[in-house]
Amino acid sequence: MNETRAGSNIHLAILYLSDTKIIKALLRAHNRGAKIRIIFDQNMEAFGQRKNGIPNKPVAYELMKSKKKDLDVRWYETKGE
Repeated sequence: MNETRAGSNIHLAILYLSDTKIIKALLRAHNRGAKIRIIFDQNMEAFGQRKNGIPNKPVAYELMKSKKKDLDVRWYETKGE
């Protein structure tokens, strides 16, 4: 991600995204003009227990509040684990 520039593409399909270094690297890549597409798991269940979407919901919010263009966040609807 640190080597991206305008015209680069980053595609992620991810279960959990919480590492601050990765999140900041994504935002820096986006600011340099990289196109970013992320498919997040909703994190609504783990090991048979209901969850509230942490960590992906706040991370998606953080990414989207700085959105210009070419930053696409989607959610994958899982049915159990």
